[in-house]
Amino acid sequence: MIFPQPILILFCLMLPFVLVLKKKYEILSCWLALICMVDIFNSQAYLNLSALKLTSIALIPFYIRELSSLFKIKQFRIIFYSFCYLLILALYFSFVSPWVDETDFRPKKDLPPIRPILHLASNILEFMAFVYFGKLASANKKLVSIFFKSVIASGLVLSISVLLELIFQFDFYHFFTSGTKLKFMSGRPRGFSYEPRGLAQSTGFALLITIMYWKDIKTQLKTLITITCFYLGFILPASATAVISLCWGLALILTIRLVTRRKIEIKTKQILQFLLCTAVIVVSTFLLPEKTVNTISSHFKERYTSLSSGSILSRLEDQESSAMNFLIENPAYLITGVGPGMIYIPGVDHREARFAESNPFTKSSPFNVLPHMGLILLLSNGGLIYLSLFAYLLTTSWKYLKQKPRSIELVVLLFGLYLLQVRIPYLFFLSIVMMHSYNRGANHKLNRELT
Repeated sequence: MIFPQPILILFCLMLPFVLVLKKKYEILSCWLALICMVDIFNSQAYLNLSALKLTSIALIPFYIRELSSLFKIKQFRIIFYSFCYLLILALYFSFVSPWVDETDFRPKKDLPPIRPILHLASNILEFMAFVYFGKLASANKKLVSIFFKSVIASGLVLSISVLLELIFQFDFYHFFTSGTKLKFMSGRPRGFSYEPRGLAQSTGFALLITIMYWKDIKTQLKTLITITCFYLGFILPASATAVISLCWGLALILTIRLVTRRKIEIKTKQILQFLLCTAVIVVSTFLLPEKTVNTISSHFKERYTSLSSGSILSRLEDQESSAMNFLIENPAYLITGVGPGMIYIPGVDHREARFAESNPFTKSSPFNVLPHMGLILLLSNGGLIYLSLFAYLLTTSWKYLKQKPRSIELVVLLFGLYLLQVRIPYLFFLSIVMMHSYNRGANHKLNRELT
């Protein structure tokens, strides 16, 4: 049994439209945080119709009304020029010098011109939501705080979904989205996420945001969030990528606080909280079923083996290593990129031997996955030119961020996490923080006009 997909799609279209129409922006911020973290609203019945894309479609009438004023914002113009560049690449590598699939295995939807158009359209829809809500946040400073606290609440929701899945042995993601069925025999839960790795990354991110808003959260709630998210949503899904992302995020927070000389306060109560959370997690681990422990152990052993041997590129995943091998051997494309969403076509002949042997390219198993690492995806889509525009986008807000230590931490954390792993929440939150900081600090007259 699957939840009726037309009803799900209609709900995700109408809810944001009604919220904006009635100016319920605080509820809209909670909804956006939820759909960025939770995947059960992303219908897979027809296309990948994520709730975020449907929200952007619902906002098109409001977006058109604000378009002329948005062009007055420097950051918006940079985003617009970036997409124009990607559009030029998409047209060039689709019609002038198209990438050719010599294997004839891939369906037309995975080849130019359909693939780059779909990829670019998907990015544009996501940025529409980013920019629009960032504009709202620039006029109402409470929205940013509400948004990030909703992220923490969404992390709790994800963690509780793991518990529900384990108790009822019910595949919530498949039921709500008609997506791929969960293999319960794998021993790795996914809750309301599309896969165990995504679940662990989202709850790990909720933990990082909890650290950022540590002083604003009550003591008892902090303990609940830390124990619940870390144990249910982070440990049980057993994701090495999520562990790396969490450690990388903690290192970024610590580094920026040391660089900005922000005072790091460690009180006795905080030490006791940390010890309590650690004790509960350690004791709970001994209560795990043997099968679950073996699953977690074997997964991390496998990932450690792949990350500790061979060259640097061979330690990356299949799609990352093949993309970088192609770009290094063809430096011209390192500068220009190969067009949006098309790197796997020329990259298939540059796969590492261990991946090509264990997962050969066949009609039933086509190599059509884009890099998960943000830095490599940006380079493959638009090269150093596109990456430079992305970096310039960040610098436009930097002088205003200096006055807000938390904003600096958030931008560094989110940009650093996105370069490591492509996840919509990182880019969405980054856009909100930048728009909020730039608009509030740069031009009060423009703020009044936009609102």
